[in-house]
Amino acid sequence: MEDWEAMGIVECFIPQKHHQVLEALRCKIFNYSSMLLSSCLIVKNLKMLKKVTMNEEAQVEGLETEFQTYFEAQSDELRKPVKQQILKTQCKIRKKYNLKRRGSKSHRVGDVVVIK
Repeated sequence: MEDWEAMGIVECFIPQKHHQVLEALRCKIFNYSSMLLSSCLIVKNLKMLKKVTMNEEAQVEGLETEFQTYFEAQSDELRKPVKQQILKTQCKIRKKYNLKRRGSKSHRVGDVVVIK
């Protein structure tokens, strides 16, 4: 039974840097979404399938941290242009508000002024 060839499908998070290694082991990888780094791994050898499923639980923490850093980097890239747009809009609103403001009264030295 050890030489028995089987096909199995494993859905898991596989970093793109490991895709070349898995392809060298005669596994096929199909990317669902590059943002999530999720892949479908088709394994031809039953031994390899057992190794992948056993190692998957051990590598979950590392993959989660890698996914978290990737997600944070992507969200930072998305936030930068939005932040610039918000600052630009705030600047326009501030200029418009300052144009509508009433000018300050000018007082000279010696004028009697009532302070409320």
